[in-house]
Amino acid sequence: MNGTFIFGLALLIAALPGQAEERDPHDGILKLRQLVLSEFKVKSEWLPEAMDTLRASWFAVYPDQSFPVILMEPEDHRGSMPMNLDLKEVTAYEAVETVAVLNGMSHVMRLDMLHLRTLFSLDGDVYTWSPRIPASVCKSLGLPTGASADKSTNAQALNRLKELGITFEEGMHASWLMDNMFQIRNQDTEIMKLTELIKYAEDGYIVKKLPRPSPP
Repeated sequence: MNGTFIFGLALLIAALPGQAEERDPHDGILKLRQLVLSEFKVKSEWLPEAMDTLRASWFAVYPDQSFPVILMEPEDHRGSMPMNLDLKEVTAYEAVETVAVLNGMSHVMRLDMLHLRTLFSLDGDVYTWSPRIPASVCKSLGLPTGASADKSTNAQALNRLKELGITFEEGMHASWLMDNMFQIRNQDTEIMKLTELIKYAEDGYIVKKLPRPSPP
């Protein structure tokens, strides 16, 4: 088992049986740099569609590994303008950089992912994110599933996220909408924490918070 520090809190990332316990913390980023696209072509596509094209290229080569790029933007964010690109023999990392620049976005590496966000975004900006979280990921994170999205289940989910180190200030919330559709409204920094937790769980790791060390 490996111990690591994430989000300023001690979390234990344990590999599931049958999986290697040693994991390069930048494996996804490394593969983005190594994956060469013979062609990256988009025609009059907005940001979400261009990212879908990149995502498809990624899964064609790495079908069992999560795409290590996350858009830190509201769901309805379309980007600056439709893009027309015809790039040859570029790495997936270079393609992501190009898309980011054309949409006025910065790209920041955090753990095993690239976070894209608009250049004028400020730390503390509040977003609403509605990811689909499958039951297997819920199990790894210790979250109740959304099969019965009642008040009690949502309270349990909120408490569990707090236990994992996600802070909820006044006015912020998290709850199940339906089945495996989750919704969180929070500051960007806290949403980043949840995206990273989900990423580890998708890769087959169990995430647990380590007890705080006893004072000397």
